[in-house]
Amino acid sequence: MRLWAAPDHARLVFDLTAAAEASVFSLENPARLVIDLDESQLNTDVSTLPLDGSAISAVRTGVRDGGGLRV
Repeated sequence: MRLWAAPDHARLVFDLTAAAEASVFSLENPARLVIDLDESQLNTDVSTLPLDGSAISAVRTGVRDGGGLRV
């Protein structure tokens, strides 16, 4: 996972080893974007992403339904 960030926008890039089905939706209070990747796992430490000065305040991840990834 790589991040290119500016104060008013950001690009989060997922480097994948194969195609993955994704579902993307937003939630409010607080405002956030959710990305679900089916049959995927994470091989990076999101705490190392350079978020300072970007439009993104935090990145969280978790295992979804036992075989997917939620970002």
